[in-house]
This record gives sequence, C-alpha cells and structure tokens, in this order.
Amino acid sequence: DIMYIVHENHEPRKLSRAGHTDWSIQNINYEDGPFIDENASVTYTITPSGTETGTSITLTASTSTFTANDVGALWQIRHPRLDATLLGSFGATQTTASIDCEGDFKLTTHGTWSGTVDLERSRNDGVVWEKVSGGRVSSKDDANIAFSGNEPDSGYIYRVNMSSYTSGTCTFDFLVLDHMHTGIARISAYTSSTVVSATITTTMGSTTATSYWSSSGIRGIEGYPGKILGGQITFLQQSGYGSKYMQAVLGGDAILYIERGGEKVREFVYSFERDRFVAPDLTVLSEHITGDGIVDIGYQSRPDSILWCVREDGDLLSMTYNREQDVVAWSHHVTDGDVESVAVIPGTNEDEVWLIVKREINSATKRYVEQLQPHDWGSDNADMFFVDSGLTFDGGSSVAITNITQADPAVVTATNTFSDGDQVRITNVSGMTEVNDTVFSVATPMSASSFSLRDSSDSVDITSASFTTYTSGGAVIQVENNFTTLGHLEGETVDIAAGGAFYGTATVASSTITLSSFFNTVHAG
Repeated sequence: DIMYIVHENHEPRKLSRAGHTDWSIQNINYEDGPFIDENASVTYTITPSGTETGTSITLTASTSTFTANDVGALWQIRHPRLDATLLGSFGATQTTASIDCEGDFKLTTHGTWSGTVDLERSRNDGVVWEKVSGGRVSSKDDANIAFSGNEPDSGYIYRVNMSSYTSGTCTFDFLVLDHMHTGIARISAYTSSTVVSATITTTMGSTTATSYWSSSGIRGIEGYPGKILGGQITFLQQSGYGSKYMQAVLGGDAILYIERGGEKVREFVYSFERDRFVAPDLTVLSEHITGDGIVDIGYQSRPDSILWCVREDGDLLSMTYNREQDVVAWSHHVTDGDVESVAVIPGTNEDEVWLIVKREINSATKRYVEQLQPHDWGSDNADMFFVDSGLTFDGGSSVAITNITQADPAVVTATNTFSDGDQVRITNVSGMTEVNDTVFSVATPMSASSFSLRDSSDSVDITSASFTTYTSGGAVIQVENNFTTLGHLEGETVDIAAGGAFYGTATVASSTITLSSFFNTVHAG
C-alpha cells in the first residue's frame, strides 16, 4: 500500500506499508518531471557533454543557472531534430535497427510479399518492445500500408519488424518528421553556478548548446510541489452551496462533497435540463443522520459504491450511492469507541476501508488502525467477520489421513503441516473409530508425512494398541481453544464468532481468552 504526501513547505514523500508493522517513508524519485516553464531567453543556453542514457555527463550553462540545491533534481533539455528515416526491404523474417521517435511519423510499405509487418516501440532502450496500434499489415490483408501517427512522449525508440515471412519482397520506409528531441538528466553533483555533473535518464538529442531547457518543478527553490500561478486558473461559479474545508471525492460521474457547516452531503453533477452544474442535497431524506456534522470522508467504489463518513461524535456513517439507479441509502455504524478518520485504498477484489479508532482499553486511551473486512467472505460461514477491532485464528484446511498405527504412541500418516503442540481434531476414520471427533495434540516423533498423538493438553501419549485396526479414510484439521494475542483488548469483554456461529463472550486477561470447545476458525473482538 502506497500513499503520496505533499505539503507546500516540504519535499513530497512516499509512505509505504509492506505489512502491519512494516512502514517506511522516503523521498519520491521522479523520472520524467514535472518541469517549470521552459527557458525563454535565446542567450541562456545549456550544453550537455554526452547523449547516451545512463552515462555521466557535465551540464554547462552560459550564465549563472545552477545552485547546490539542484543536486537530485531533473533537468529537461531539448534539441531541434531533422527528419529521421528507416529505409529498406524485407526478404526474410527480420528486424530493423531502431531510431528515436518523438512527434509525427509515417510508415509505408510497398511490393508483393507474404508475412506480417509491425511497427514497434520501446521505452527502455529495447529491453521490452510493444506493438504500435494501427501499425500492422499482413499478407492476408492483400495490401500494403500507409500509416501515420504521433508519439507524444520523449524517450521512445521505434523499429520495423517482419514476422511469419514466407515469400516476396516488402519494401518499407519509416519517417520521423521534424521535431524536438527531449532529453532528461538528473544532477548528481554541484561544481559552480554554471557547471554541474549529471546522469542521463532519457537520451539527449545532441551535445550542442541549446536554449530549450527547463528545470524540475520539485525542488525547494521553486516551492513544493511546484508553482501554480494565479493567472493560469479561471473559474465560473456554478452553485451557491459552498464546501467545507475538506477534500471532495469522485463518486462515479459526480463529485461528492460536504457542504459548509458539515451537516449536508452534496453531489456536484451536470444537469442537461439546466445546462449547468447543480449540487443536490443527498441527506434530504435523512437530515438527522449527520448529527452535528461530518469531519472526514472516503469513497469506496468496489464492490459497491459507498461514501464512508466520520461524524463529529465519532460514529461512522455509510451512504450507498448509485445515481444511475437513483439509490441514495444511509446507514449508521456504532462501535465501542470513536472513529476519528477514514481512508479507502484499492484492493485486489474490493476497495479496502481503513479507520483510525480511539478506544478506551483497560482504562487507557488507545488509537488503533483498523480495516473493515471484505463484504464477500466466500461460501464458508466460518469466515464471517462481524466483530470490531478483532483478530482471527484460522487453522486452515483439513488433511487426508492414510493410516493410523496401533502403537504407543499412535502415529498418524498424513501430509504434516502442523507444529509440535498444535491441537488437531480427527474425523471420518473407518476402522479405528475411537479417534473420531476427538481433539489431540501433535507430538514428536514427526516427519513431513507423519506425526504422533498426545492428549489435548499435550501431556500424555495416546496409546492405540487396543483400538480397532485402521482401515481407511479420515481427515485431520487444526483447532484451538486458547488464544493469547488479544493484548490490544486487555480487560475488555469481547464477542466471539466460532465455527460460523456466535459463541458468546469472554473477558481478555493477560492477553488471553479460553473457550470451552475447540474450533478451526475463531474471530474475537
């Protein structure tokens, strides 16, 4: 999970979460801008000493240009470029050399031949090539091609490729028209106001002096994250319903925002009937729901469109929102604590909803980062998670048994995914039915395909010499009744869901709760 953080007085940062306790924050390594407006003086030039990507060069300015604060910043340097061409013919499956391409281009083929011709491009100096959309012609088309296009980005190289060739001669010409070649370099060391060292990140067009250059917009001298001049912004008032000083969110095709005062949610959407943007009230049928006001919002688009709102008193609200179906439905969610903030980040199948919750735990104030669990828990009711600030024990799937010995101790033959001391339940064994529906402890000796049995308290070996002979079948699954990781809820009475049903309550003492029965899946919170 990655979040980008910006502030006008500080360099932008990237906050990364690789795990519950694995967080890092670092500067952002920009690769292609942004850049401020290009230099406008023809006498202020910069000369690069090299052109190839990855090489170390010197940038020499014609006047005082650089400062020591520029180390690490990107500089964009452009050179005018004449027409570039690839001309030739194919008489076999082969690929041409590559040329830089930025701006307008044209590919033309001629002749009678059989095969497939593709125009391809690469952003990483030919490591990975991709087909250019529209730039393909094959013999089955029974025609040649005259294809024109535009490459708006700098740093790409193009080539022409013949594949599946069988006969004939295909003559081709690929033309890149007059344009500007854009190179980028990252300053690595400061020498003086006119000389710096740099590393080329995007190929330079020439080693000649050029007045077409611009510096990074992400550096302290320019302000963070860069300047937006007032003259560049225009606006036209569309609604008289002002917004609270809170970030709005995009909900489908509409902007959802909190009205000034915090007690109404409005959608900013275009009305064809009125030929302007309007801002209808989405709380009109539930005016009471927002209480004394909303202090934070987050929008979840998957699996359902929901606007999550944090109320001033710490309660959580949700607004199921589907404008296409005229659905606006509010819900009120109460927990044993106060929700202070909400954030939504993309997930694999569902967007993830995260909360900061202030709770009174064992007479002490705690703040926890908590995640709402997915709406879709699958087909197994044991995976239903309907507790707050909870943790889960999941013993995993059952393992098939292929034999149990009549010995002291009894040895079970099965794929051993367990650890010494784990509790397991055995079921559906034929023959040695004495072990069915009984909880045992896994014990040594054990291997990857077997383990011995002790009683559920892990104190006495199970002697099976007098048991009925094992004949076939059976399964073993991990279970547990003692849970020791609930220290974050010390002293609290927790609700327990076990085996897909409500078990009851228990009070956490020394981070632990103990159930009277063993279960494969338990949620407590």
